Amino acid sequence: MTGIGFIGRSTVVDPWGVILAGAPDEEALLTTTIDLDQVRRVRNWWPLNEQIRPELYGKVAVKSVTTS
Repeated sequence: MTGIGFIGRSTVVDPWGVILAGAPDEEALLTTTIDLDQVRRVRNWWPLNEQIRPELYGKVAVKSVTTS
């Protein structure tokens, strides 16, 4: 036990904001299918990863970003 609490309600959303799967408030295993070709197409069309500024995020920043 880490002493850290989480709210739950995790959600998997496609690149356009469509909810693919959602978890309840309690602990659960959430599975769904992700269309990786759609993700690649949207990332190429709208390259948001190029605008990431991890130095602005403080301790929550990701050390490196990998784009496909």
